[in-house]
Amino acid sequence: FDDDARLRTSTYARSASYVDGQWVLSGIRQTEVAEHGVVARQIEQASWNSVLRPELLSIVAVKPEILSVWSLVRYIEYLDSNNLETRLYQHAMWAKIFYPAATAVMVFLAVPLVLSSSSRSVSMGRRVMLGFLIGLAFHVINTASGNLGAVVDLSPLASAAAPTLLALLVGMVMLRRTA
Repeated sequence: FDDDARLRTSTYARSASYVDGQWVLSGIRQTEVAEHGVVARQIEQASWNSVLRPELLSIVAVKPEILSVWSLVRYIEYLDSNNLETRLYQHAMWAKIFYPAATAVMVFLAVPLVLSSSSRSVSMGRRVMLGFLIGLAFHVINTASGNLGAVVDLSPLASAAAPTLLALLVGMVMLRRTA
């Protein structure tokens, strides 16, 4: 691209391999838009220095929810260094970090269901169904929080932490009512 953001050169490579920190392109077809017209060239092989590494390419093809925390951190750093949007990947990273806490909070939510004074009068099936509904509600709120955070420009940390903190608060209220 030139200074006016107009496309000046387009390069297509039949294949590419990453060797010693740089890309080696083969079967290159390069098209250049010049003042007097379009010039096409065929180049057998050339090297290309880029910040794009093979491990980053494998990340792009995968949903952020599937990546490990460390892969997300590396990809967020890459996106950030290229001034690209990172919110989706930041939220996925924070959601993964909060996942163990969310699991502990869900176990904590089960305690008031077991310890409630009316537990003898409520059948096991009802308690299991209530636990299922609480878990389902948590999942829906957790998913909606990430989407809502992206829409209203909320911090990825806040949108990932909010459902777990809300569930903890609900669990504390339920536990206080049973005591």
